[in-house]
Amino acid sequence: MKRKAIAFLCFLILVFGVIQVGVAQHISEFTSLTPGAQNTDFYIPNTHTFQYLIKFGDSLTEGGTLPDRNDFAGYVPINGRSDSAYLFINAENPVGGATVLDIELNHSIRRWEILKSDTVDFSPVGGTTENCSGTVTPWNTVITCEEERSIDINGDGYYDFGWCIEIDPATRQIIDHPGGLNGADKLWAIGEFRHENVAIHKNQRTLYEGVDGSNGYLFKFVADAAQQLGSGSLYVYKGSTNGNGNWLLLNNSTQAEQNTTIDQSVALNATLIGAIEDVEISPRDSLVYLAVKSTGRVYRFRDGDPLLGDTVTQFETFVGGMNYDIFDGTDTVSEPWGTGNDNLAFDDRGNLWCLQDGSNNYIWVIDTGHTQQDPKVRIFGRTPLGCEPTGITFTPDFRYLFMSIQHPSSTNSVTSQPDAFDTLVAFDKSVSIVISLNQFLNNPVVTSINTACISPGDSLFVGGSYQTIEGTYYDSLTSSSNGDSIVITDLYIESSFTTTDSVSILPGDSIFLAGSYQTSAGVYFDTLQTVHNCDSIIISILSVVTLSGQLTPTDHQITVYPNPTTGILTIEGVGGTVTIYDIYGRLVHTSCTNIVDISQVASGIYLIMARNDQGVEHVQIIIKE
Repeated sequence: MKRKAIAFLCFLILVFGVIQVGVAQHISEFTSLTPGAQNTDFYIPNTHTFQYLIKFGDSLTEGGTLPDRNDFAGYVPINGRSDSAYLFINAENPVGGATVLDIELNHSIRRWEILKSDTVDFSPVGGTTENCSGTVTPWNTVITCEEERSIDINGDGYYDFGWCIEIDPATRQIIDHPGGLNGADKLWAIGEFRHENVAIHKNQRTLYEGVDGSNGYLFKFVADAAQQLGSGSLYVYKGSTNGNGNWLLLNNSTQAEQNTTIDQSVALNATLIGAIEDVEISPRDSLVYLAVKSTGRVYRFRDGDPLLGDTVTQFETFVGGMNYDIFDGTDTVSEPWGTGNDNLAFDDRGNLWCLQDGSNNYIWVIDTGHTQQDPKVRIFGRTPLGCEPTGITFTPDFRYLFMSIQHPSSTNSVTSQPDAFDTLVAFDKSVSIVISLNQFLNNPVVTSINTACISPGDSLFVGGSYQTIEGTYYDSLTSSSNGDSIVITDLYIESSFTTTDSVSILPGDSIFLAGSYQTSAGVYFDTLQTVHNCDSIIISILSVVTLSGQLTPTDHQITVYPNPTTGILTIEGVGGTVTIYDIYGRLVHTSCTNIVDISQVASGIYLIMARNDQGVEHVQIIIKE
């Protein structure tokens, strides 16, 4: 009997999945675009929309205008928030530059607003050139990278260009690193060459980087201390791109040595891989991924010990160099990957986003679990004529994707298209935009009255634990399918709470959904805002509300083992779905059986929500490496 119940529940989940087509909840949930050549417009799936932010020539609040050739767009969260940040935009010009925008999400209309904007002053380091890609560090600074080199013209002992520069986006100041010049420094120790970006390991000491040019070497830098990039050991890779290799130590302590990164690599006969456009580290398997433009491939490898000049193993092609079957919801088309792999970024599900500078300049998404033998490749974006998509970055909750469209054709002015707020955009100049699911931009929440009042004394299950304090939480909301319980994980709290009971939504409560008040039992998909006379709460992104019985969590004993675990979990006493969330409340795994395989989930603390015939129970687990 229990097997039949589980099978039926899984069937219901499948039905709900069909119902929710077009009501995606994660930015990676979309049907691939049909392959095609560039024209004057920008195409993304109809489940998604975009907002125009700033274009070449737009005025800045602190004077001047936005430089041309928008490239890297780095979202630096303020206090870890997904609705407030410094947005760092590179300008890939011969006279380089960067602009910082103070941005904030207006929740009432779901629109990103620019509060302040100004350029970075690079004169303390003698200027910069071709600011191409970069990275946001784990300690919330920005590293901007120069894609050109030069000799020492200004006489300070260092070659003028071909470096990376670390900046505090809050102050717009270049950071002074001990061991360099007095005052602001470029990052002399991490190498002089044509930089694209750097990828920073979670140990906050190890950086991976590559040369964007014909002398396409791969490097690893290990800082002497965490977050201090002024000194350390620099290695270059020698080995196969289809097998194993080693890191070779370079001399890197004097000005002369730091000026000769490429010369030393040549002398060591290091491996020329090709023009390396981006390097990233997967959050799921810790493998290092690199986009190589000249070979039209994304490679990956495993570093033996990130803190040592150790061996490299499993170097292989991850994607590219072949045709892929693209299903657009109706037809399947065999499409060549093409050339020009450029910017890479992982989302929290481990999907790899690849922006292409070449062929059709697609925005590709390579899904978790992809292999060359079992491909999982989709096209998310087709970009305007003449441009390349650049500078992809996500908010911490992965609801919003920021990017730039660089050097589109001026002839694109013959057409324009509306963004989420009906601003007509002609893609004829470099521009930076933000993309999300439709419900997260220009989808104001509606108002509800007479629903469950959230007042002091209630506790709320948010982001993997019960929250009783003032704060802002953005995640997702889940509800059981039979109406026994509800977990609120996406809300805005304006006042403090003390803990006793969880919030209840009762039969007979009216909820304003889809333009009318609903009081009958049923499942509704919409967005909900509630404002009460006691304290104020906004529940946004209400995916499922079930009005059939009192929605009050109750605990029932289940057993989960082994805990901590590294792979297979057994859950005894469960009679339905098992869902696992990370500490931010993001769904990472769903199962319909009591044997759960989480071997592909990253190490950390997680929360299991498991159901039996009587109710639901939350159990904290630890996943070890």
